[in-house]
Amino acid sequence: MPKFQKGHSYGFKAQNLPHNKGKKSRQEAYIPATYKRLSSEMTDLVNNPPSASEREEMVQRPGNYHLLRPRGDACKSEVENHQDQNFEQLLHLGKTGALWNQAFRSHQEQNPGCNGSLTWNLATEERRGLATRMGLKCGVCPFTSKRHNLFTEVETSAPGRKPASLNYSLQVGLSQTPLGNDGMRKILLSTNTPAPSRKSLQKTSNKVLAKIETLNTADMSRRCRQLVDVNTIRGQESPQSIDVQCDGMYNNPLYSGVGETPFQPATQTVYSVAENVTAKHQIIKLITKNKICSKHGHLRDAASANHSCSPGECGANLPMQHTIGDEFTWAREGMAELLCEDGIEVKGVTTDPDSSAGRAADSLFKDGLYKVKPVHYLDTRHLSESIRKSIKRDEKLLQVMPCRTKAEKTKLLHNFALDAVDRCTAEINQAYDMYAGDGHKMKNKLSYAVDAIVQCYMGDHALCRKHSLVCNGGIVNWVSKSTYLGSTFEIPHSSENEDLLRACISKRLSPAVLDKTIKNSNSQKVESFNRTLRRSLPRNVTFTRNFAGRAHSAAHSSNNGPGDSIRSLCAGVGCAIPSGGSVDKSLQDIQKNHETSKKYQKSTLYKTKRVVKRKKLYKLYEKHQEEIKYQKNMMLSESRARGKMKRHSEHNYSKYD
Repeated sequence: MPKFQKGHSYGFKAQNLPHNKGKKSRQEAYIPATYKRLSSEMTDLVNNPPSASEREEMVQRPGNYHLLRPRGDACKSEVENHQDQNFEQLLHLGKTGALWNQAFRSHQEQNPGCNGSLTWNLATEERRGLATRMGLKCGVCPFTSKRHNLFTEVETSAPGRKPASLNYSLQVGLSQTPLGNDGMRKILLSTNTPAPSRKSLQKTSNKVLAKIETLNTADMSRRCRQLVDVNTIRGQESPQSIDVQCDGMYNNPLYSGVGETPFQPATQTVYSVAENVTAKHQIIKLITKNKICSKHGHLRDAASANHSCSPGECGANLPMQHTIGDEFTWAREGMAELLCEDGIEVKGVTTDPDSSAGRAADSLFKDGLYKVKPVHYLDTRHLSESIRKSIKRDEKLLQVMPCRTKAEKTKLLHNFALDAVDRCTAEINQAYDMYAGDGHKMKNKLSYAVDAIVQCYMGDHALCRKHSLVCNGGIVNWVSKSTYLGSTFEIPHSSENEDLLRACISKRLSPAVLDKTIKNSNSQKVESFNRTLRRSLPRNVTFTRNFAGRAHSAAHSSNNGPGDSIRSLCAGVGCAIPSGGSVDKSLQDIQKNHETSKKYQKSTLYKTKRVVKRKKLYKLYEKHQEEIKYQKNMMLSESRARGKMKRHSEHNYSKYD
């Protein structure tokens, strides 16, 4: 509006109507404001709804409270400021008793007439991780005792104060559990026990796990020398040549994101080698590769191939741009170390079908490092699983299944695939035991067993009496005892069906496949060790600094057993557990239970119970079919289906009668 000047007139011009002419004014009801003061947590929850629209509605809502600023935290009372003794503590019993006895004597000598009670002098407490150094004080007189170490010390030659054995033994136990330092602090704090700082626990774990890695490396070398002695006593011509099984494990699934994501998701891998000389199948070599630098050095300079951290500061030993799934390199490195450090030469390698360990052993032979060309054997478990999947996908076999509907045929074909693989495996195991691993005799016998198995599934058991090693051809035959098939299962007789079944059985019992599995060996030891690794290196926790130390701790536990491993590692790092004590007896019980459980799982009784249980579960499934209650992207699929729904559709008829 311009500045007022004389002569200017203001007001409505002619023919301008007021906006509310002819309308009755309405006065809104007065709602008194309601004020409320909440705590800081409640104020934050109320003022921060999950969506912006809800926040706007809250402001405009008539019944909305007017929140006042929350008051600050109340001042701590004097009782809270004073040190209290209402918490738990880990103390060495012998050293604690010595402290109290000396304090009683000193108190009586200095103040004979004082009747005050002695309590812990927390003002002068010196904490060393989980251990503590404290003294006592009198509640009446000014008496204070000298501080005592209420823990045992680790004997070291390094200068400075000696570390507490309690902190070292704690890291030994943590290395064989999924817990890390943060998890251990939560457990201690939940028991009302003061927990060490994160920095203290990390520094101790760096020292202890480096020692564990050295101890396990020496232990695996000792086992390699033991294998040479075993072969020498057995009369082997070259006792340094052994058979091994290999496999790798990754912290994340090993699938490629070429062209979409940078590198593979996996950033850590452990490649393990186990011997196939003894029944124990001990782990004799570990190759650990880690891309993650605990100091984030792998991300500082994108142009450099390697980060600049020293091995003592960082656990990374592989550039970020290197392919983590290079099993050929890891297997070659492990076999080369076995040869150079322990004098062990690999003459046979058992792996799963997708492994490159066989090519790695051949490359060492071509380079002149091996005297004899190694033989690559296939893992029988992985091979059987691959054959089962191929039978399950066979469309021609689906047509000959003795059922009416396609769903029933599909289900029966899945069960037939399981039974066929089990039948072939049982025949091979019996032939291996009967002919003591003689490959020529085994292949000759199993060539006749192929015809017997084919006729057995077609209802004719005459050949089973002559050539089968697991079916006697009587009333109680293989099919009648099958867990997966019904007692009346029978494929119709025809030359086409016979050819289909023979091709199916030959996938496992053909001479070429038997040559690849003539040792009847598998990689179950390294597979089970991978599960042991998951205990020390879980998927949900990434140990960047001490990845290798935890892997070696898992290998030591797998080779020695849980009880003996803890006892040996504690002694190796300098915090030996006294023999004959209650702790030592508990570790002996753990070791005994572990060995008893392993022995029981290998017994015929346990295996029979597993078969019976599996058969009952399949019968229960036949009676009560499981319904699908979960479907991925269910709501999205329904909306898409409605969008593509046709107004007029033809009748659908089943393909099978």
